[in-house]
Amino acid sequence: MNREKTNSITHLVKIVAKEAIEDSFMHHRLNELDDTVENILDRIDRLEQGAHFHPSSSAFPYHSGNKLNRSGESWSKQEEKELDDELTRALQWMATKHGRTIGAIQARITLRGLI
Repeated sequence: MNREKTNSITHLVKIVAKEAIEDSFMHHRLNELDDTVENILDRIDRLEQGAHFHPSSSAFPYHSGNKLNRSGESWSKQEEKELDDELTRALQWMATKHGRTIGAIQARITLRGLI
């Protein structure tokens, strides 16, 4: 009878140890998944801050389908400010993405004649 109890206890310890290892592994995997989800949410936030909206969105009050409603009109002070802000956000996004400074991004754009 003593031998049976020892075998039962040994078996129970093995089961508990195996479950503890599996729980540890699952905890590690859950942490990795949490990091992945957080990374995805950060990317979504950066994209939203970069004003990547569909042109039909209310974020584009002067755009109507494929028609350019303001073509040929003067730029208002508000539009100039919005344009400056949008360019700054775009440069910040590119700098972050490439691990460079905004000045480096501007220099590369100029060097390549993109603007």
